[in-house]
Amino acid sequence: MKIKSLEDRIVDALAALLVSLFALACLYPILYCFSMSLSGDDAILKCSVRLLPRGFNLDSYKAVFANPEFLISFKNSVVYTVLGTAFSLLCNLSLGYVLSRRNFVFKKALTVFILIPMMFGGGLIPTFLLIKSLHLYNTIWAIVLPGAVSIWNSILAKTFYQSTIHDSLIESAVIDGANDIQIFVRIVLPLSTTIIAILALYAAVGLWNDYFSAMIYLRDEALKPLQLYLKEVLAAQASMSAISSMLSPEDYVNNYVASQRIKYVLIIVSTLPIMLVYPFIQKYFVKGVMLGSVKG
Repeated sequence: MKIKSLEDRIVDALAALLVSLFALACLYPILYCFSMSLSGDDAILKCSVRLLPRGFNLDSYKAVFANPEFLISFKNSVVYTVLGTAFSLLCNLSLGYVLSRRNFVFKKALTVFILIPMMFGGGLIPTFLLIKSLHLYNTIWAIVLPGAVSIWNSILAKTFYQSTIHDSLIESAVIDGANDIQIFVRIVLPLSTTIIAILALYAAVGLWNDYFSAMIYLRDEALKPLQLYLKEVLAAQASMSAISSMLSPEDYVNNYVASQRIKYVLIIVSTLPIMLVYPFIQKYFVKGVMLGSVKG
């Protein structure tokens, strides 16, 4: 076993310290929001919450979960995330596998074709007109389909296949009479757990946090996702603050405390589901990113 020098130990200690401080800096806002959502009225009014909750109040959680509009938007976000992630995995894994095959005739032409939109976008107005001409406007497919193909994720899948799936394995399957679809479904996908987890995380986080697409493409209130609902709640609170001078002191205090607590409750509720995904794919994360980042 190699004994580390004093300089190496100092560098390791400093690196560990910096990573720990960065982790605490990321964790503190979440813990603060959680503490504010549970704290009592006096603690919120006096801004005395620092780390742990002061007092205990679940009225805002009850009010949020009893709100039909919140429940509908939460359900919509779950549907958009699940469907969008499934379509994204299907498209990106398939495209990455095709690009990774050396004997694919149009490999170079297809690579150039998909790299062009990666560098140049059509813009918001042409995209909106395209969505409307395809009759996707004001449907769930306006959220699910446009982002299904990610060029970056397809390249990650391509380089992962090239560095993991050996040509001899594919050739053996061809000799046994398997066609391309059978090879992809029965051989390639079972060996791609790592990159599947990483691409699923990327797609799910993007879909769960997306509110701009819903704001542009969805007109029906029953279709809006959770993040758009949260944005509207925050905008309503800002409007309430603008007319606070017209309220009596007692009404102002009550509205301020309720609005602050509900804001933090919504932040926690909208953040917690996607955070719960990380522990299940943590073991794949570093390995998948490193393997997928090998230059092919």
